[in-house]
Amino acid sequence: MCQHSRDGARKADMMGTEGRRGDKCYIDALVGKMLDLHKRLAEAKSPTDRNRLQRRITATDQAIDNLVYELYDLTDEEIAIVEGAADQ
Repeated sequence: MCQHSRDGARKADMMGTEGRRGDKCYIDALVGKMLDLHKRLAEAKSPTDRNRLQRRITATDQAIDNLVYELYDLTDEEIAIVEGAADQ
């Protein structure tokens, strides 16, 4: 079981966007961070705050995608297929 703070998002912030790839705690922390960011985005009042939070959501989403690509050992060609399908 992961030993992380009450706020998984905080651990993800401390680990940065790289973290320890493949570590269940890292995955848990990224998911916690994403949930926290979406909650904060829903509560944000100013356009500046919403923009800042959306950028952090995008970066966290990319970190999750990269982790999945690494876990499944996808090639650049396979990643392009997956990302192309996601754009449709």
